[in-house]
Amino acid sequence: MPEEDKQPTEENCAIREAKLVANKYTLKLSNLNLIKGAFCQNHFRGMIVLLGILFTFYDKVLSASDRILNLFIDYVNEHADYASLSVTVFVICIIVLYLVIMILWIVNVFMQYYNMEVQIDKAQLSFESGLFTRFSSRFSYDKVCTVYVKQNIIEKYLGCCTIMLKQAFNATQKDNESDVKIYGSNTSEHFLNWWLGKDYVSSQSIISAKSGKGVIGYTVRFDIPVSLIVCIVLYYYELYSWLAVPVVYMLISLVKGILAAYRSSITLKEDYLEINNGKLADVRNYIKYTNVEFVSLKQTPFTPFFHRVNLIISTNGTSFKVRSLKEAEARDVYELLISNSVEQEKSNGNLK
Repeated sequence: MPEEDKQPTEENCAIREAKLVANKYTLKLSNLNLIKGAFCQNHFRGMIVLLGILFTFYDKVLSASDRILNLFIDYVNEHADYASLSVTVFVICIIVLYLVIMILWIVNVFMQYYNMEVQIDKAQLSFESGLFTRFSSRFSYDKVCTVYVKQNIIEKYLGCCTIMLKQAFNATQKDNESDVKIYGSNTSEHFLNWWLGKDYVSSQSIISAKSGKGVIGYTVRFDIPVSLIVCIVLYYYELYSWLAVPVVYMLISLVKGILAAYRSSITLKEDYLEINNGKLADVRNYIKYTNVEFVSLKQTPFTPFFHRVNLIISTNGTSFKVRSLKEAEARDVYELLISNSVEQEKSNGNLK
């Protein structure tokens, strides 16, 4: 071969550069959408922090001496007429504290994801964000095992969602956060088109299974007994106005259980499977058949009476349990899932 043919010409270099640009595009996420998305999806985190503060305070009270506790109880009994006022002040303080926690959390998200820019090409995704310290990471196409898309009520109303790309574990990522979250406007289509293919929306459903009422019982299994115990304690000390707190908590827990049962399902499509779950938010997990590494059916103590089982699905980076499925439907899903996974692995092997 002549020497001049081995060396790339300027024209050939220009063609390769043009192809690279054509197969790669940049997705920039505005900071306004970032704040909006962080506000929409972090209310539950704010509640967790708030409850942590309250439980810490409660623990300090319990660790006090009996004399201090007796003085506190006597004080409450003597000022029972002002109980309603005390509840009002308490609720106002809780709301103010909750708003402060939310603001601090939004500031934290803003500093971490400020001016996020995503470079998308066929082989990988590159993320870069941060206000004072720029954080960058890369997601290889082959290392992504699950795409997670979440929308709560506020996010749906404002056209937002939270997206997370979950990677396969390696030796350095088991103890570190290796997933990247994308807040703000609904951009899930970009990432699903990249990972599942542009025709993923038209992929036909093969089989699906819906969870039953057993999910409700699983969700409220701790909340209801705790609420009842608190109600008994408050009633014993004649703190009747405070009974509203555990009652409201019990009702919220029941609503969460009903929503969890309503949303919980699994659907097998031609090219991928979709696992739906979530309590106060609608969560959709997209998984390729080739990423499925472990599938099992698990019976519960109630299976002989209600004929419901749990289906467990694991990838090399995520694990899911779809509860309270009809035994016959779950077994059909189990068999088809294994069959599709094997077929796609053989197909990919032949392509290679």
